Amino acid sequence: MYTDQVVTNARAFARALQAEGFRVVRYDRRGSGQSGGRPESATIPDLAEDVRVIARWLADRKDIDPKRIAVLGHGQGAWVAQLAAARERKISALVSVNSPSTTGADLALEQQQRMLDRLQLPAAERQQ
Repeated sequence: MYTDQVVTNARAFARALQAEGFRVVRYDRRGSGQSGGRPESATIPDLAEDVRVIARWLADRKDIDPKRIAVLGHGQGAWVAQLAAARERKISALVSVNSPSTTGADLALEQQQRMLDRLQLPAAERQQ
């Protein structure tokens, strides 16, 4: 689940890095924005594989130094970035921002609870 705040943070990170002269690739994860696929069926390893594909694509470009490819993950994306960096030798640096410090199951339950709270349902219906 991406909230408006996460999207705003990602955009701010990208713009700040660009302002410092870095080349930045932002993409819509599976099932978000203009990307295909279904977000509920994409696992962290699936998303990490997508990042690995992007890193390999960057490494093949003439305008990119293949020894200086870094990934930045924010929130749940930090898990994705960490796994991608662990599995892809073309990724030489990792930035992890606001990474969850819980299990994926606990994080999913917390996100579902926040979504239920926003629906403003009666307590009995929310409990059900």
